[in-house]
Amino acid sequence: MCNIIWQVTPGSSETLIGQTESPTCPHCGNGDETAEHSLLLCPKWAAERQRYFGDSVDIIDVFQDYESLVVFLISSGHLSPHIGG
Repeated sequence: MCNIIWQVTPGSSETLIGQTESPTCPHCGNGDETAEHSLLLCPKWAAERQRYFGDSVDIIDVFQDYESLVVFLISSGHLSPHIGG
């Protein structure tokens, strides 16, 4: 599995930084694996998305709820629970 880090800055589009063989989402095969896709659109993470973000469909709302975002990223395997140690 590739390590992917998203860089999202206000006023810009999401970009992927890291090593990946293809930009296509490896979980669903539909669309590029971007922050927006994984956090809001990927059907693989629909249950987790509903659990942590409810009916939010705005990426800004998702990033403002940083505690839920971190838990979601860990539970979906996008973030290691052992950072910095």
